[in-house]
Amino acid sequence: MAAVALIEIQTAPAAETSNKPAETEEVTVTAEGTGSLTSVSPDESAKQKEQVPGAFTMKTADEMKLGRSSNFEDFLPRTPGVFLQSENGAEVSKISIRGSGITSEDEPLGVMFLLDGLNYNQGDGEAILEDFDVLSLSHAEIFRGADALKYGALTLGGAINLVPLTGYNAAPFQASLEGGSYGYFHGEMSSGAVEGAFDQFGSIGLRERDGFREHSREDTEIFFADLGYKFSEQAENRFYLTLDRTDRNLPGGLTKSEMEDSPSRANPLAIAEDWNKEWNYIRLADKLSIRTDDVQLDAGAFWFHRDLENRGFFSPDFRQGIEMFYSDNFGGNLTFVSRRELFGHRNLFTIGRSPQFEDEHSQNYENLFGRTGSTTGRGEGISLNLPLYLEDQFYVARQLSILAGVQAIFAERHFIDEFVGDAEGNQSNRQDFWGFNPKLGAIYEVNHEMQAFVNFSRSWQPPSLDNLVEFTEGPDSSVVYTPLQPQHAWTIEIGTRGE
Repeated sequence: MAAVALIEIQTAPAAETSNKPAETEEVTVTAEGTGSLTSVSPDESAKQKEQVPGAFTMKTADEMKLGRSSNFEDFLPRTPGVFLQSENGAEVSKISIRGSGITSEDEPLGVMFLLDGLNYNQGDGEAILEDFDVLSLSHAEIFRGADALKYGALTLGGAINLVPLTGYNAAPFQASLEGGSYGYFHGEMSSGAVEGAFDQFGSIGLRERDGFREHSREDTEIFFADLGYKFSEQAENRFYLTLDRTDRNLPGGLTKSEMEDSPSRANPLAIAEDWNKEWNYIRLADKLSIRTDDVQLDAGAFWFHRDLENRGFFSPDFRQGIEMFYSDNFGGNLTFVSRRELFGHRNLFTIGRSPQFEDEHSQNYENLFGRTGSTTGRGEGISLNLPLYLEDQFYVARQLSILAGVQAIFAERHFIDEFVGDAEGNQSNRQDFWGFNPKLGAIYEVNHEMQAFVNFSRSWQPPSLDNLVEFTEGPDSSVVYTPLQPQHAWTIEIGTRGE
């Protein structure tokens, strides 16, 4: 907070009486706003370590702004336990926390991404990180494993909550240009402002690169905006809009000898069949936050739509070829936090729900040298997630708190086969999954700078539709649904942290 006070005092001689109006003190005070209630500050995010009996990291964008700012490899470098890997040297396609999702072949799987606590993942668990412009982010909160229970995470790896810039902490106007080898260019403009009870932030970004390898050119345009309205110092609503268009050529894989001989070359079939991935994306979201000294209520809703075309490998023995799909995701979040004392002791109680529904329609075609051929598969995929979570942190002493929580989940994966082949028959299938994940932990505050913690917890992750529905290989290549069971993990964590 910054404050300026100007005080001017004038007095008349005491021996005289005057009919002039009395001169009084003039005081001018200016101060910064209290900030956003829906998008918390880095300092508020950092305080969450007091409530997490495990490894927790708060990462700001300050370090990224000193260098390249293209993707999550630039935003989250050297974050303990977080592994990021690019696809063909392009944008990040894999992100893993403590090994979860390390084998995912396409989009990241095993980590939940949120924006101000509202889910960014698809209903079946996958995420496309190119939908974010990292320059529009203030900071990130990284929760590992079951420590992400408070967001209802259906992942083994945990969750990364991304906090965007708002009118309260963004520059009035900012522009940046980056350039580099292999045709890399990144330009971004943004603006933020506060006008009475309203605050707004908007950014537009363009990213292009030719790529190190042949047939790896890509370009992305992203627009992000948020608009907040503060009803009072205790209540605020914020609206979010994201638009994204990406077009990326895919160079494909090489054998070890091909990579050693000419690492910049593309797979010959990638050029012949014009392997490419492109999509258009829109996301709308809204969040209401109410805060008092004793309680906090966050309620939000979101919808996003994606149209995607993925031109890939096709042969008579593997008929996946060109995939076209569109999907709609609907969801929300409702979280209540009470800080009222219990039996005369400090206590923090949290309960919440974060339901999500996804409806995806897909169709596959022969890839005839980059052109669309006959249909090879068609279907509808439905994903439903209904997590309920509650957690209580009770301070048995001023420095020692005990934390207990539980997460109960119902998830459904439903595939409707609309192109029944002769070889495998109708592959329509539906699976229901139930998860129950307890958590127990303790935090001891050695002093203001140091804590010791321990926790024992369970995390759980249902399969994605891509895990369940795949094309077989062979003369009768077709879509097959393979029933799978959820993954789960038990974790014991003991550690200390300090500043």
